[in-house]
Amino acid sequence: MSVGVRPGDEAGRVIAGQPDHPRPLPTAEGVAAHPLAAARFQHVVARHSLAARAVKRFLDIALSAVGLLLAAPLMAVLAVLIRLDSDGPALFRQPRMGRGERPFRIFKLRTMDMDGQVTRIGRFLRPMGLDELPQLWNVLRGEMSLVGPRPELLHLITRFEREYPQHWVRHLMRPGITGWAQVNRLRGQVPIAQRLRFDLEYLRCWSLELDLRIFMRTLGTVVRDTRSAYATGGLADGFTLGAEGRTALANLAFKALSFPVEKICRLLVVIAAAPVLGEAAFGRFQFVATVTTLFALATDLGLGIWTTRALARSRSQAAAVMNTGLHLRAVAALPYAIMIAAAAYLEGPGEMRLAFLLLGAASLAGAFIDHFGAIFRGYERLGDEARLNVARALLMAGMGLAGLWLGRSVVAVAAGMMVGTVASGLYGLLILRRAYGLRAPAQGHSFDKGLAAAATREGLPLSLAGLLSLLYFKGDAVFLRYFVGDAELGAYSAAYKIFEGTMILPSIILAATFPPLARAHGDSDRQRRWERLLMAVLLGLGGVVGLSLYAGSGPVIGALFGTEFARATSSLRVLSLAVPILFLNFGLTHFLIARELGRWNLAFAALMLMLNVGLNLAIIPRLGGEGAAWATLITEAALTVCCLTVLMWRRHPLAAQHRSPPTAPTTARTSG
Repeated sequence: MSVGVRPGDEAGRVIAGQPDHPRPLPTAEGVAAHPLAAARFQHVVARHSLAARAVKRFLDIALSAVGLLLAAPLMAVLAVLIRLDSDGPALFRQPRMGRGERPFRIFKLRTMDMDGQVTRIGRFLRPMGLDELPQLWNVLRGEMSLVGPRPELLHLITRFEREYPQHWVRHLMRPGITGWAQVNRLRGQVPIAQRLRFDLEYLRCWSLELDLRIFMRTLGTVVRDTRSAYATGGLADGFTLGAEGRTALANLAFKALSFPVEKICRLLVVIAAAPVLGEAAFGRFQFVATVTTLFALATDLGLGIWTTRALARSRSQAAAVMNTGLHLRAVAALPYAIMIAAAAYLEGPGEMRLAFLLLGAASLAGAFIDHFGAIFRGYERLGDEARLNVARALLMAGMGLAGLWLGRSVVAVAAGMMVGTVASGLYGLLILRRAYGLRAPAQGHSFDKGLAAAATREGLPLSLAGLLSLLYFKGDAVFLRYFVGDAELGAYSAAYKIFEGTMILPSIILAATFPPLARAHGDSDRQRRWERLLMAVLLGLGGVVGLSLYAGSGPVIGALFGTEFARATSSLRVLSLAVPILFLNFGLTHFLIARELGRWNLAFAALMLMLNVGLNLAIIPRLGGEGAAWATLITEAALTVCCLTVLMWRRHPLAAQHRSPPTAPTTARTSG
């Protein structure tokens, strides 16, 4: 085990205490006066367990690799803005000191001009730490870690080590993008003695748990600093993106920062469970997860996107919108519980019955968490949504893996996931109560009949479209189990999990840009600019992801799931061809909603479901999982044609003469 902090230890009281009022610690000058102190730090660092250090490095590699992939579009946009804003390169390298006192070059986005003044885009990047994104490459190369002491400039090292001889101790571990000193607001122009004090305590008390706490506090610090900068005008001064563009870009950054943690945690559970359970048991697990997810969507009633749209357009009834939506969702949970109980009963006694009950509870908790996220998106505070989703991913994955380790069965994994998801739901409820004024029913503002009637009336088509869309995405699991068995379903599920993981990329982009897109309704020029930009980004990103997935399908399946799942490779190759079309369809369905044409989504969802069911019935009995993949590809292409036809027709001058009054929008793509 790694070296931790004993109860009552002086360093432990600092880390557990308030950052503004730390307990007395040995000062940097005090350590310098005792030469043996530095040697003791070296001894403590050497005692960090090899296993813990290996896990830290694995997480660095995994998170930085996925982070670079997801942040690449954002960094490309920022690079263009930097070049347009001032002369000079968008990226610059700077020599810093690394572990073992080995110099390396750190990468950053440029935020200053040739005269040493902070640029306009720099005033936006710095409060959010977006200028540090290229350092994920340093992490991947092994020169840095996600968490650790910040690397110092080379020309300052000699002076610091002359004044503080123990300064070299900082170089016993890899420097980090964020650290213990940074989350305690010791950044920028602060005395080196203060930062050194906290860096030494980080080294002495290091553990994986401490790294996790620092990472989570970093997300919170970014959120607070960004809000503060907006409130004081620090981001808006001379910046030309406009308020909507800055907010959308900030929300995109929050999503991009949290996504690697979310998806890696979810993928870790699948990767760990699949070989342990085997193809057949893994197929049964995926079947239960699919059915409970479908049932849980019925509790949405279209309230998620209705809540986001209502809050984005007006905050005058924010409390009533939040409480009414949650009240309706709670009422909808009653028939959901009945459906789960019926499904468990029909499965008969055994692990499948228990799995239905456990994953049913987890899916219901997840549905409420998704609704909390809809509230955060309506307020355009995706930082809060990012914190909640990261907490859900970590708790769900941690408890799910713990269950797998203890029980090595479908029931054990389901129990762990249920505990983790319910715990994260309670955390989300706490955020709503503290930061958004959510009140208990006894305190009033719990239910508004007028809003409830409007939400139900407008939400019904939302719910139906979402359910039909999810049936299309998930229904193939039912056909595969019926026609070709659990083993083929397990193999196809391995390929589909990778394909499904790509869906979060367009979800990130649309979650960040949908509020300004919805507000652009009525301003055709502004709406078209947003649509053209989003289509270009989605198609480009989808093409890169799809091509990469096609080229590496075999190695990816082998590396993630092992040779037992080799037959999933052919399914993944077919699904990779659908990725660019899938990304574009995410945008097109959201365009329909923003234009008050969401009712077409309901019609298209019904048509695509019928088409997909027909294709599955015709192809799956002959081709198995690969047939399900071809059905998905053909259906996605058909949806693209339908959406483009309506969008282009509605732009035609004659269509405007016959346009009916706006109706309630229906939901966009659901990634499940």
